[in-house]
Amino acid sequence: MPNPSFPNFVDDEDSKLHSMSQEDPPIRSEMDGGYVYTRPRHTRAPRKTWTGGFTYLSNTDKATLVAFWDTVTGAVIFDWPNPQDDITYAVRFKGPPKYKYAGRGDNQRWDVTFEVEE
Repeated sequence: MPNPSFPNFVDDEDSKLHSMSQEDPPIRSEMDGGYVYTRPRHTRAPRKTWTGGFTYLSNTDKATLVAFWDTVTGAVIFDWPNPQDDITYAVRFKGPPKYKYAGRGDNQRWDVTFEVEE
């Protein structure tokens, strides 16, 4: 069964909210004399974690993202197109997206941030 896909929105992800970090896989043990013993935790490539988000997302698009989160939560792997390198990664949410109201009057808009991991 194919993975669900991250929803497409009219507005692209905001590049100022986009960042990437890599997992630090070794196990470290401090020894006497200031030495540190390390060994690999596993042999696979370090996983990546991305932070992304949208600025001034409409109520309709916010509702779409809320429904997507309700479907996949943090347990289901989905396909997410990375806006920085245009590669689609199989990821899952590290936690629920964060929604901050940014509208005014009848112009109801939301700033949204989320974190996904390989």
